[in-house]
Amino acid sequence: MSLPTLETTYDKDDPTQFMLWAWVKLTTGKGDFGVPEETAAELSQIFWRRGFRHHPELQMEFYKPPFDGAGWWQGQAGLWLPADEPGVPPEDVVSRPAEIDVIMAALTPEQKTALRKKLHEEGQ
Repeated sequence: MSLPTLETTYDKDDPTQFMLWAWVKLTTGKGDFGVPEETAAELSQIFWRRGFRHHPELQMEFYKPPFDGAGWWQGQAGLWLPADEPGVPPEDVVSRPAEIDVIMAALTPEQKTALRKKLHEEGQ
C-alpha cells in the first residue's frame, strides 16, 4: 500500500479511511509507535464508531512524507510539522518540492525510456 496521506486517502465518509492518514508516524515521548496497515484501518473504524471525525479547520499538525511515493513503512521516516494557525498547513508541507533526482536515480534505463515516451505522448 502506498503511504496514506490526507491528500491521497482521506475519505471523510468511509469509516476505514477517514483516519487512516493519522496513524502514520505516531511519536510519543518514549519513541515512535508503528501501526500496521491492517490495524490502522481497523482503528479508524473503531474511532468512527466512537464518534471521532476530522475537523481540518482545527488541525494544528501536518504530515510531510519522507519522499514522494513512500510506502506505509517508509512513511515512518516522515515528519509531523506544527502549524502557526489552525487549518493552515506549513509552507514546507504545501509546496514541498518533488524529489525528482532521487526518483530518477532509482529508475532503470528501460523505465526512463518508457517515461520519456509517456511524457512525449502527453506533450510534456
